[in-house]
Parts: sequence; structure tokens; C-alpha cells
Amino acid sequence: MQNQDGRFRTNMEDDLTFLHPHLYSCEGLLYTGIDLSDNRYIEASLKGLEWAIKQMDLNNGSLPRTTKENVEQSDCMAQLMRLLIICYSELKKRNTFNLDSIIEQLRSIILGLYIYDVDGKGGLRYQNSLTQICTWCTMFALQASSFYNDLKDKDNLLMPDMIEYYI
Repeated sequence: MQNQDGRFRTNMEDDLTFLHPHLYSCEGLLYTGIDLSDNRYIEASLKGLEWAIKQMDLNNGSLPRTTKENVEQSDCMAQLMRLLIICYSELKKRNTFNLDSIIEQLRSIILGLYIYDVDGKGGLRYQNSLTQICTWCTMFALQASSFYNDLKDKDNLLMPDMIEYYI
């Protein structure tokens, strides 16, 4: 169920949206739209990504995990960063947000969540307040970081055609 503003309601009873399944919905619609050559699905995905950006605190780049809690989750931030990179050129055409700044803010927070455990092995925390490594979040962050590295060309400028590049 996608609202007009782009939000997917993931808990109908409480009119609540969890960002992780919201972003999975955006991703599923994006790939379905590409596979079926149906721009309606791509448009719904982009609208959902724009809604997710609006949930961020653009002063520090934090992204709450739900519409009712202001607790960050590193998997959500990495997932959003990856999708913004894939959809960079399409979102840039809309000229609604400073995508470069948003991507850099997300990257900065994700890097700040990296820790070492007692055995000297590194990974990402699920949330800023936790001290243990979360494998799931680490994998999302590695994927987002790989996309980020691919996004930069030799002059450190963003490439405009990521959807075509990754599909």
C-alpha cells in the first residue's frame, strides 16, 4: 500500500512504516519496472525513495528506522544509499534534493558505525547505541560501499547513468 506521498505503510493497524521493508518495496518496484519496461513501477519506486529522503535529518544524515521512532539502523541507511546511487540520474533530473550531499551524509554515518570486536574483527553496528557487530548490516554497508566506489570516476565526479550501469 503506497500513499500518494510515496510512503509504503508496512503496519496498517498502526499506520506505521518501517524503513527497511519500505526500501525493499522501492527496490522491488524498480527492478520490476525495468524488467517489464513499465515506468509506472519505476516512478512508484522513485517516489518512495523521495519519501525516504524526507525522513532523514538533513543536518546530520540520520535516517530513523520507523515513522514512530527516531532510532537509526545502519542497514536502512546503507540500503537507501545504494538505491540512491542506482537511481542517481533519474532522481537528479527531478532536482528536488542535493543527492551528492545526501549520499555523502549517509556514507559518513555508515563509516562511523564501523567497530572492531574483541577479536579484532571489524563490522557495522546495527544501531549507534549498540556495541556488537551485525553481520547483516555489515553486508548491506559493504554493498553500498562497493556501489559508492563504482559511482566515482577518475575525477571523483558522480556518473549519471547508474540504472543502466547496474541493470
